[in-house]
Amino acid sequence: MLNSQIVTEHRRKDKTIPSGLFAQPEAEHLAAVIFTNSATVSKFSRMGTERG
Repeated sequence: MLNSQIVTEHRRKDKTIPSGLFAQPEAEHLAAVIFTNSATVSKFSRMGTERG
């Protein structure tokens, strides 16, 4: 049986952020969120060039 629940916030250690980023009116033109702690701007540019 599948168990589901609505997630209203995300917590990690002492930080809490609300769920539903893409549902917020201010984010109407937001298409994606990218996070990495190992990439640099030059690496990101190379990936775009390699993929066309």
